[in-house]
Amino acid sequence: MITKHDFKDGDVVLVHNYFELVKTVPLYLSTQGFTRCYYHHCGMYKSGYIYESVEGGVKKTHSIEEYLKGVGGHREIAICRFPEVILEEIEANVGLPYNYVATLFFQPIYQVTDKYIGDKQPEKLNCSQYDAKCLGRKDYGTYDPQDLWREACVNNYVIKESAPKRREYINNN
Repeated sequence: MITKHDFKDGDVVLVHNYFELVKTVPLYLSTQGFTRCYYHHCGMYKSGYIYESVEGGVKKTHSIEEYLKGVGGHREIAICRFPEVILEEIEANVGLPYNYVATLFFQPIYQVTDKYIGDKQPEKLNCSQYDAKCLGRKDYGTYDPQDLWREACVNNYVIKESAPKRREYINNN
């Protein structure tokens, strides 16, 4: 069980949302389908809140208590603790618009061709670009949730998962 005490400032929160919001299903399906990754969304934790790039851009969206109420009900999460997070970036990017073009066009092409044709340092940010920027990645525009998940696994940055067996089952079927 994940509690608010499991989080530290700068933690990456990888998310698998159950498709309760009809208008966001195309974003989740395209990300999950092209990356073949259980986690199709991500955010950052800081000072008791989740920051994420969602419809409308980068926002401080939920208190951690409120966010955790949805775990197991309409979302599953993994907490990843990368050592090189730039804490100031978490709040500095609030207000930037969402990068729909990268999510629906550039990143799927990148997954298929291994060539990123979009801006590697965009001014608009989707969720993984936002997290990668907060982690200080030079070409943060090329990141998707699978990249963050893979890096977290390889480097043992995954602190806790709410449903590891479900993730394994979905990834294997």
